[in-house]
Amino acid sequence: MLELLPRTKIVATLGPASEDKETVRRLAEAGASLFRLNSAHGEPAWHDRMAELVRRVSRQLGRPLAILQDLSGPKWRLGDVPGGAMILQPGQTVRLLRQPQGQPGDLTCNYPQLLEQLSPGTTLLLADGTVALRVVARVSDGVQLQVVVPGEIRSRQGITAPGLSTGLPALTPKDLQDLESAARRQVDYVGLSFVGSPEDVQRLRQEMHRLRLEAGIVAKIERAAALEHLDSIIRLSDAVMVARGDLGVEVELARVPLLQKEVIARCRVLGKPVITATQMLESMRHSNRPTRAEVSDVANAILDGTDAVMLSAETASGQYPVEAVLTMRRIAEATELALAQGAFHSAHPDATTSRQMLPIIAEVAGYLADRVRAKLLIVATHGGHSALALSKQRFLTPVLGFSNREDTVRRMCLYWGVWPVYCAEPTTPGTFLPQTLRWLEDHGWVQRGDRLVFVLGAHWSGNGCHSLLLYEV
Repeated sequence: MLELLPRTKIVATLGPASEDKETVRRLAEAGASLFRLNSAHGEPAWHDRMAELVRRVSRQLGRPLAILQDLSGPKWRLGDVPGGAMILQPGQTVRLLRQPQGQPGDLTCNYPQLLEQLSPGTTLLLADGTVALRVVARVSDGVQLQVVVPGEIRSRQGITAPGLSTGLPALTPKDLQDLESAARRQVDYVGLSFVGSPEDVQRLRQEMHRLRLEAGIVAKIERAAALEHLDSIIRLSDAVMVARGDLGVEVELARVPLLQKEVIARCRVLGKPVITATQMLESMRHSNRPTRAEVSDVANAILDGTDAVMLSAETASGQYPVEAVLTMRRIAEATELALAQGAFHSAHPDATTSRQMLPIIAEVAGYLADRVRAKLLIVATHGGHSALALSKQRFLTPVLGFSNREDTVRRMCLYWGVWPVYCAEPTTPGTFLPQTLRWLEDHGWVQRGDRLVFVLGAHWSGNGCHSLLLYEV
């Protein structure tokens, strides 16, 4: 029988601490369902190798694993820091230059045009706002900075200058190059960084269509401007990420927890998966145990209704990547015990189309499964919409999502409470039921007397309609 992972999905970012096959396999076995490749770090060849590693591990484990390619977005970033990281001390002076000049402590950035906007008194924030520097003078090839708030900085970290506009398009030339590479890898999700408007999502969709990349778009909510168009951005996206790091720089830090709840709530209502990200287990970069506050943070995101929780530096560059995933898994499993059946419900729009009826059908299926004490909810889906509708209802009855499309199976790796299964052999509406029952018996999922509730998407029912079926083994 396949191992049941937590209903809440875990996203693990790959990096120097997790770039070998053995570690990727251990991360997947620990509970990671989706692997994030951050385009802000690493060369295209490295990303190619990581994507192939994930696909290879998926085949070996006999379990689907998804890939999220995160675009860098219109953001100023540091260049390479000597040694990869540097500790800045209070009052220390460093230079931010157009080109490295070989002096210890010199820094560079990806867009030298930034330097032209800086003047004495301007504040720069690094490391998600945890490190602050002030411009004290202009020098021949850049500016001189003084450390106001000390801390560690790392290569290619973001730079924020409050009050200054980046002047960069939503999709930078680098993003377009990275998107072409993502299309070659056939990733499952593309993360759109620093979304500011619905038009940004539409532009990415057009580029993906041009490249024939049928991946889901994950809109990253990390700008104040995105909050003004939140519902429109959610509707146009396939999933959303609450990127709390940069969001906490753009808005008052004390507002971030409430904004997290608001974004998650809107995604629930609009029926879209949502990932909660940034510093969830940050202390586990250097410690094999999280803080109590971090445990509460992960648990509260799950109680808010997040579909997935994400690890960034914890698995990319931390000392305990596998332990971080295991810790997140244990928190998820413990927290899910407190969720009531059907704890959350998506909105029921006027059901004028087959797609709009899905939340209603999903709610009825869950009610039926609960009343007859069904062992499993089984959904047959072509594009994943029926499985997503069931996921958003938060049923405690395990949901198995069957599809004859490998890309759909991998996309379901992000859906809360859905365990994706690929129908390898040709399947028709008339043969789906006996084939599925045989698969369930072969894998030890069912025994005589078990009750199963089937939800057949319009593609599978044979009559173009969504269907419900109650079956006793």
